[in-house]
Amino acid sequence: MKKTLLASLCLFTLAGCGVNSSIEVDDAIKAQPELAVKTSGMFWGLGRSGNFDMAGLYKGKYSRDKSSSTWLPYDSVSAEMTARVTNVSSNQSWDLLCGGGYKGVNFGGIAVGSSDPYTCQIMANDKNIGKVELRDKSGVIKMGIAKEVQGYIEMNAIRYQLESDHKVAGSFTSSENPLGFHVSQNGKRIAAIYTNGSIALQMQPNLSDAEKDVMAVATIASALSWRAESDTE
Repeated sequence: MKKTLLASLCLFTLAGCGVNSSIEVDDAIKAQPELAVKTSGMFWGLGRSGNFDMAGLYKGKYSRDKSSSTWLPYDSVSAEMTARVTNVSSNQSWDLLCGGGYKGVNFGGIAVGSSDPYTCQIMANDKNIGKVELRDKSGVIKMGIAKEVQGYIEMNAIRYQLESDHKVAGSFTSSENPLGFHVSQNGKRIAAIYTNGSIALQMQPNLSDAEKDVMAVATIASALSWRAESDTE
């Protein structure tokens, strides 16, 4: 009963469910300000659709049901989930059209997963300018419960690698769904996205405005990638 109640609560959040457990990040990133994302006025995801604000720098809206996204003009595009990210200063917007993701099951600690990746088309001014893709990190069959994924975001010729992290900093505890994502370029970690409970971004300070825009889009796409599963036990 408790598991059913918890799963039901998780269904109504943009981010994954759980307490705000931090992932281990480099000191250079940890020293930077944390850009917290409020969803529908709260620091916790609220509802299957709603608005969000990222530290007053970015704002937007999202929906886990594209059919209810009347604010998007892409009727002919196949997508399950949608989001719009707007830079408050420049008023530039990017639309995310997302679908797919992990659909596997777990049998006694052995995960049998789907090879279907989670993908988002990134649109701006009716043009496809990029993509987010997250794939199962360990292949079709793996040991343990962690649903590890890795992939990339590419937007306006800027490309970053994304890798999920399931381990609570300072402990041996791992979670089934990602606690956050590490963002890297050329093998060097330059940002951390937190998706467990509250959503937040920390990034190195020497990034250009265009690179910060990509980070903001990656943050929302990563948070939206969490897919609740039914639990009837």
